[in-house]
Amino acid sequence: MLKEIATGLIKGNEILQGPPGTGKTTLAGDLKDSLKQKCAELQINHFPHIWSDINSDALQTLAMAECLFAGLAPCQSADYAPVCLEYCRTLEIQLNSTIFTHFKNSVNISNLTNRNWNYEKLTNNRELTLGECIFMLEKCTAPHHATTELYNFIKSNVKNYHNLFALCTDSLKQINVSVRRKAAHTTLMSYDELLEARQKVLGIGNVNVMYTLLDKR
Repeated sequence: MLKEIATGLIKGNEILQGPPGTGKTTLAGDLKDSLKQKCAELQINHFPHIWSDINSDALQTLAMAECLFAGLAPCQSADYAPVCLEYCRTLEIQLNSTIFTHFKNSVNISNLTNRNWNYEKLTNNRELTLGECIFMLEKCTAPHHATTELYNFIKSNVKNYHNLFALCTDSLKQINVSVRRKAAHTTLMSYDELLEARQKVLGIGNVNVMYTLLDKR
């Protein structure tokens, strides 16, 4: 219930129904305040140097994940997959925003796809999934049919592009296999797996993908 309410509040379209005096206004206000607080904590503790460059939808998704995480405790029978998925969605949104959406808008994808079938995933009228993002990044340096135009775009727009290819792609693959795929399907995910997902996305003891994408220092 909390996830659905928080998601709706972030998108601005959640409707809380019930008789007067049952706490609808208070609940909505508390959730919004919690999300604002988590945004402030994320900026100070995790992303101070790149905060203004993070996509607004990615920020809201990550803040919601942090808000939900703060209210959870270990429980053997619980499924933490929905919260894990929100953390992964943060990376998906930012990768699309920083790289793939801008790239698609700067080139003729149909022409590129006719010359190199590895661009086909970019012809869909939607954001790429995390797995598709990884596929496209790997094809940038593939020995055959490399997506050279995409590689050059990333080189021009991501200052730490070397680390993106050398370090972040492997980290993203780990997140996709151990978290994203499991969370999106029927697999139950434990609290320990949630902790691991959170640490990977926030860059705690792991490669910080967000900083690699956005840090211009």
